[in-house]
Amino acid sequence: FRNTLDKNPELNDEQKKDYNAQIDFLLAYYHFLLYRCYGPISLIKDEPNIQATQDQFVSRTPLDECTTWIADKFDEAAKNLPEHRASKSEFGLATSVAAKALKAKLLIYAASPLFNGNPMYADFKDKEGVQLMPTTYDPNKWVKAKEALKEAIDLAHKAGYKLYDKNDYVSDNKYPAPGIERRLRMNILDWKGEANPEVMFADTRGTGYYDIQLKSTPKCDADNGANGISLTWAMLNRFYTKNGLPWDEDP
Repeated sequence: FRNTLDKNPELNDEQKKDYNAQIDFLLAYYHFLLYRCYGPISLIKDEPNIQATQDQFVSRTPLDECTTWIADKFDEAAKNLPEHRASKSEFGLATSVAAKALKAKLLIYAASPLFNGNPMYADFKDKEGVQLMPTTYDPNKWVKAKEALKEAIDLAHKAGYKLYDKNDYVSDNKYPAPGIERRLRMNILDWKGEANPEVMFADTRGTGYYDIQLKSTPKCDADNGANGISLTWAMLNRFYTKNGLPWDEDP
């Protein structure tokens, strides 16, 4: 996409700049999702060769190098992204505020006990003997995380983001009745004239397939149900108390 972007005669310079910034954001974001799950990952910095053989595959990169590259990519994206998306049709696209917020979250992971000198990973090396996880605790990582958080918060406030506080919010959807339940619904779901000022990066898919309803499927005979929120009784009974006993056997 980036390689052909400049050749598109229907896009003006501002649109091309925005698209390029969104590309940088998505490169950082998808690498961050992998980083969060797997720690040191393969950094795909350029368009990969789909004909590459196994011996040409990109190897995993040490965690600290991954952290630096992803953080820099978020910073690069933020330079040319808007602070917010005023148009409803663009809501959910990348913004500079989202880029800085995700960078801060990345640096918190890097500073956390999980990734910052965790002795459990002392022998975590690749086949070439390269150490993939930092073996020494670095307190300066918390300093960097704090600075990134402050930068993200300041930028969000400057852009007008704030906690949701519209107690008299009026919606075209008349259910549920006024009250706490109604305001919670508006906080998550509704758009009336303007975006929720609390939401910095949103999933705007309207289908119920991806929302809370699917993840709270009640008991049924279908083979495609899912439940990621409300625990079943059977699942609850799989977990023991702090004393290592089933809940009904723990004195």
